[in-house]
Amino acid sequence: MRFHPTAISLASTILLFSTNCNPIHALQSNPEESPQRLSDTTAVCTASQGRTATCEVELDVPASCIIDGSSNCPIVFFFHGAGGTNDWFGRQSGVHANNVIGVYPQGENGWNTGPKSSNTCTWDDYDCTSDPDEGAFISSIIHELRLLGALGNVYLVGNSNGAALAHRLA
Repeated sequence: MRFHPTAISLASTILLFSTNCNPIHALQSNPEESPQRLSDTTAVCTASQGRTATCEVELDVPASCIIDGSSNCPIVFFFHGAGGTNDWFGRQSGVHANNVIGVYPQGENGWNTGPKSSNTCTWDDYDCTSDPDEGAFISSIIHELRLLGALGNVYLVGNSNGAALAHRLA
C-alpha cells in the first residue's frame, strides 16, 4: 500500500482491532477526491468529548470496497499534525487506488496528546472533562463505522502531532 510521502515520513501505523457486527445503515461509496462528511450524518462530534463546532470527520470509501452495503476493506485513520487540517487527505491519501477506507478527522487545534496551550485541565486533574478526549472521539468514529458496515481492521497513520496521537491510541 502506498501513501503520500509526507504521510509516511513521520507516520506511525498501528493495527487496533477488528470486530464483527451487523450494520444498521449501509455503507456508501464516494467518488475519488470527494470524501463524505461522517460528522454531518452521525453524532461523532459531541461536546462531551470536548469537540466544538469546528469538529469534522471525512469518510472516503472506494466503490470497490462495498459489497452489499458493507465492507471488509482495511480502515485507515489519517491524523494531521498540530496546526494542520484534514483538507488534503481526500486528494492525496491514495485510498481509492489501494482499496482501503480512509477516515480524516479534524483535530481541535491539533490533537490532545499531552500538555498544550489550549487545554484548560491541569495534568493532574483527572476529573476535568473540558479538554478534547481523543480516545472517546476515535472510539465513537469506529463505532459509527461498524454500524455502517465497515468491518475491516483499523490502522492509524499520522504526521507529527498526529503520529503522537496514533502512538497514544495504540
